[in-house]
Amino acid sequence: MNYTFSRYYLAFIRFRAQLFLIPFSYIYLPQEANPSISGKFLHKMSSSSEDARPRGPTKVISDLFLSSTWSDLSIVCGDVVFPAHKCVVCPQSGYFSRACNSSFIESSGKIVIEELEPIYLEKTLQFLYKGFYTRLSDMNTSPAVEFGHPSPIPSPIIRSLPYTTLSSVENGGLSKFHVHMYEQGDYFQIHDLKEKAKEHFKECFLRDLDRLFFRSTVNEVYCSTIETDRGLRDIVIETVLNDLPTLIDGTSTYLDKEDLKEMPEFTVDLCQASLVQNAYLMGIISECTQ
Repeated sequence: MNYTFSRYYLAFIRFRAQLFLIPFSYIYLPQEANPSISGKFLHKMSSSSEDARPRGPTKVISDLFLSSTWSDLSIVCGDVVFPAHKCVVCPQSGYFSRACNSSFIESSGKIVIEELEPIYLEKTLQFLYKGFYTRLSDMNTSPAVEFGHPSPIPSPIIRSLPYTTLSSVENGGLSKFHVHMYEQGDYFQIHDLKEKAKEHFKECFLRDLDRLFFRSTVNEVYCSTIETDRGLRDIVIETVLNDLPTLIDGTSTYLDKEDLKEMPEFTVDLCQASLVQNAYLMGIISECTQ
């Protein structure tokens, strides 16, 4: 094929893909096309084929997020009422499934949650409808990309919340935000939300984290999870062990004796992990010296 034909061929298969709603990455592109074109698109196809595959909630479900259209459930949290849809939230959440099966909820169509922050409930619903959640951004900023997805300007529900409430959430640090989302996954029994929060937490823990945030985040992890829930705890211990020289040395020490005293569960886990690591290293040294 010559260069001109390759251009027309690409335009044609793009049109066919759009016409039949077939992702462009599934269309075969001949190898003999101009290398400057085929190589570029073949690389794009191989690297983005997974992203092109439909997965998670469909666009129809995504568009129903915080929409009263066809809503058959109201979730009251504080002073905020969230419209929801049983067919979306119940299959994904053990909490909502059991709640909606009660005779009272069936008759009233309302769930009242008093012990949670409305902000985190909205982010939980965002995950159930869209398959991801975005971090709260400053009310005065424009949309930005958060966690690989466009972060829209905050919803009217979030806009209505007091600034002090928003500040208390944002000032907790990015790592702590994901700890809270992990809590929501546990509370509402949404396994995929816990996995997503754990993934984000691992990516950002200790990144640009000052001593105050470090102590607060570790304390939040251990206070919000039970001993057998190792999801976030293991990430904390693994990260601290890997960066221990940095954390206990230098001008801004992250860990001191007082911190270890005030977080006993963390201290025990850290000591046990250190012993296991030392035993492993001693075994390697012993093998090398034989």
